[in-house]
Amino acid sequence: MKTKSLLILILVIVLINTGKPQGVKGFGLKTGISIANHKWNYSETYLDKVYKYSPGSVVFFNIGVFGEFLNTEYVSTVIDFWYTSKGADFEYDSKDMYGNKIGTEEVENRLRYFSF
Repeated sequence: MKTKSLLILILVIVLINTGKPQGVKGFGLKTGISIANHKWNYSETYLDKVYKYSPGSVVFFNIGVFGEFLNTEYVSTVIDFWYTSKGADFEYDSKDMYGNKIGTEEVENRLRYFSF
């Protein structure tokens, strides 16, 4: 089944690249990497006591597709569809009801979005 699916995908890509309609000038795949490195400064000293560790750097992989259409002498249109992810990871000490440290909690803060 995987071989048939791969063969069909290759055949579709070859046919699209050999027979382009007049309305489509080009299309392609875009990839990228984003690195999120967050820093924070609190105005309240209490928050500095709670969050002793700065957020760590996180690497994200981005992917998108584009197409160029309606290419005339005066007008050309490019459509872009892109997936991006950003965020930060950080830790803080978890404490019991008496204020004793019982462990470390990890938080993964993520923002994922599509752009068109």
